[in-house]
Amino acid sequence: MALSSARSPSNDWVHHCFKIIIIGDYKVGKTSLLCRYTGHQYHAPSSTISVDFRAKSLERNGKRIKLQIWDIAGQERFRTAVASYYRGAVGVILVYDVTNRESFHNIGYWHEEMRKCCDPHAKGILVGNRCHLSQLREVQAEEGKTLADHLQLPFFETSTEKNINITECFDELVDSINEQIERGRQIRELTTLVLPASGQEERTVEACSCRLL
Repeated sequence: MALSSARSPSNDWVHHCFKIIIIGDYKVGKTSLLCRYTGHQYHAPSSTISVDFRAKSLERNGKRIKLQIWDIAGQERFRTAVASYYRGAVGVILVYDVTNRESFHNIGYWHEEMRKCCDPHAKGILVGNRCHLSQLREVQAEEGKTLADHLQLPFFETSTEKNINITECFDELVDSINEQIERGRQIRELTTLVLPASGQEERTVEACSCRLL
């Protein structure tokens, strides 16, 4: 969901409304990441809850943006039920726990789910959570960066407890979505240009003098 020039529930004008989902194994800190970013107090959820939702408004590069952020349950028993929540997402945060190597190994599964269920142009980011627990660490930062490079995703290590890189990772994702929208706009504008008739050597387009060879 990347709606342009929309109105938020408070009737404030926004340039874009982005749907973002947070995916990863159970108990890697997805809900605490969501709550920390949106300024809500974290309460341990019941095991029967399959999704959580928060909204946040912000401004990036002169654009007013509303985020609809969905925390998707990682338990196996919920995976079929929550698949529909992937639809319309333009941003995906893939989370593992640096103290749990199995959650790191399972990122391949979550990345495949992202590619299978989300828009083909959805942007992603890889997050290694709980980086403050250095004594319990099972996944080194270099391993996370190598995997992110392989998946062609930006990479952050975060700590919701210590508030490390929480805002930064969301900003990175939002900026990449914005950049993609801007590139699409520029491409659409270029495709509407009409080339000059044969024999005309110059044509001014958006204050640029373009010489045809």
